[in-house]
Amino acid sequence: MDARQVSQADVALGRALRRALPMLPFRARAVLDGMVLGAGSIGSASRVATRLGLRNRFALAHLMHRAGLPALRELTGWVSVLTWTIEAEPACASLLQLAILHHRTPAVCYRLVKRVTGLSWRRVRTLGTGWVVHEFLVRCGQISSRPSPIH
Repeated sequence: MDARQVSQADVALGRALRRALPMLPFRARAVLDGMVLGAGSIGSASRVATRLGLRNRFALAHLMHRAGLPALRELTGWVSVLTWTIEAEPACASLLQLAILHHRTPAVCYRLVKRVTGLSWRRVRTLGTGWVVHEFLVRCGQISSRPSPIH
């Protein structure tokens, strides 16, 4: 897996999220796009708020809530998991490989997948990117139904 494939995954994820969440306000879109480009990493809430011209991290949290997005920490987790599932599919990459590629601790990545989705990485990989996107949209309140994964 090289940097070009990662860039293609970022583009694919950005497009999918823009189609799925077309009505996001500009600043909320900027946060989401920044996270996609950073593979889930964007910095502290205070720093992001300052860069967006907001008073503080509480104003950022209010903006995210009004836009229907989860809090910054949870959103970071979702974007990370979305990025990893998109990158894993064409390359059949393991989460270990992706963690190393993104300079993350593998155990932390496995726990993040479990915390965000409620499922193991193996199960998330089996269900695929479409399922992760669907669950993210459910979390954002964009979809009201939630299909239950087959365990």
